Amino acid sequence: MTDEYLHIFRESPIGLLLFESVYTSTENVNWICRDANPSARQMLNIAAPGGLSIDAVFPSEVVEALLAKDTITTDFFLPDSVKWLTLNRVQHEGKMILTVADVTAQKEVVNTNERTLKLYQALSNSLSDNEIFIFDKDYNIILTEGSPRYIRFSDEENFVGKNLNELIDSGKFSFLKSHINEIFNQDKRNDFEHEIEGTFYTTSLYSTGNRETEANNLTGVLLIKDVTALNRKQRELELLNKRIDRSNQDLENFAYVASHDLHAPLRKIQSFGKLLADRYAEALTGQGKTYLERILVSAQRMERLLDDLLSYSRATRNTEELIPTDLGQILQEVLSDHNLTDHPNITLDIPSNLPVIPAIPSQMRQLFQNLLDNACKFIRVDVPPVIQLRYYKIQAPAMPELELSADIDYCVLEFEDNGIGFDQENAERIFNIFQRLHGLSEYKGSGIGLAICKKVVDNHRGNIKARGEKGVGAIFTVVLPFA
Repeated sequence: MTDEYLHIFRESPIGLLLFESVYTSTENVNWICRDANPSARQMLNIAAPGGLSIDAVFPSEVVEALLAKDTITTDFFLPDSVKWLTLNRVQHEGKMILTVADVTAQKEVVNTNERTLKLYQALSNSLSDNEIFIFDKDYNIILTEGSPRYIRFSDEENFVGKNLNELIDSGKFSFLKSHINEIFNQDKRNDFEHEIEGTFYTTSLYSTGNRETEANNLTGVLLIKDVTALNRKQRELELLNKRIDRSNQDLENFAYVASHDLHAPLRKIQSFGKLLADRYAEALTGQGKTYLERILVSAQRMERLLDDLLSYSRATRNTEELIPTDLGQILQEVLSDHNLTDHPNITLDIPSNLPVIPAIPSQMRQLFQNLLDNACKFIRVDVPPVIQLRYYKIQAPAMPELELSADIDYCVLEFEDNGIGFDQENAERIFNIFQRLHGLSEYKGSGIGLAICKKVVDNHRGNIKARGEKGVGAIFTVVLPFA
């Protein structure tokens, strides 16, 4: 090699390696490196490749690809140096020259474009009602979703290659320009809603890529959507919800006032009825006494109904704040107030580790009181009655059918009895107000107790379910959040 060619060989920015074929003892051809210029040594991170076989210089899969008859060029990745290199082979009469070039930057551009294309395809599939613009760090549009529907910059249909800043500069979306200019300096997504000529649009701006390691390959995304119809539907829904809230409030107020105001005449009926029974019973005929007894029984039933209506009305008034509430203490208070003398043989199985949860104490009393009343009411006469309460703690995935919030824990209370049970087809119906599965002649009650339980649990963002089997018993599962 002459001095002139040797100088070119040494100073070339392209890596150059000279290999020579030699025959091994088994008559196989091996390629030995005879020389390599500084650029090749630096790229391959080998101080002295001279004398090394080609297998010692390059990975085996690269050698296999490189020496294939139809291969002249091959690319490979050096993980230690985090580089992509491309090799070109020139071979003649037992000599081979390999050129090595660092193509990491080009590969990153290709990878970025592939990521951009995948992002665009994902956006197009999931955001089909949005106008999508993807642009590079110089604000040149790389991709759009077909023909623009909301932004009409000009009569042209294809905006790829155009500068987004220039296109929106004089249009109705010019308010976005300052935000677009800042997009590559921010880590967050910016969302705006803007009214333009009576039409409401939402716009979203964000960038993809790492500003520290991919500064030259950042990609920006602009999404635009016409939400005029959506806003109109939302306003209609808000108005409808307000009407429903007012209607519910009116019903609650009516129930409260009606039950409260009806107590006064009811008390007079009961008072005068008792006076008749106590002072003038002898003056009444047998049929008159029967009529009076029916009046007093009906008045007593009406009193229970009004009391239950008041309780239901209180349960619907969700104005109190949640405070730390010891469910164990609440249950003991309910049991101490509960009259179990009518059922002296009931066995209560109650855990001692009930938790403290954020709740309205008075409503927790209503919940426990009504569930206990329900279990005591529907006992079977042929078996010793047993009421069992179980408690455990869960996370939302444990009960996917309830659609609970995934980021908090829940308290689960199970009230089980061995009473008369019910058909499972009635499991939801029993929580409706005034719904009874049995006549008054069989079991007393107003049909409000379980509706109160449902209201209380709803007020606490919880859930209540019932499982029953006729002639076997029932289980009421209450799920309440810990936060």
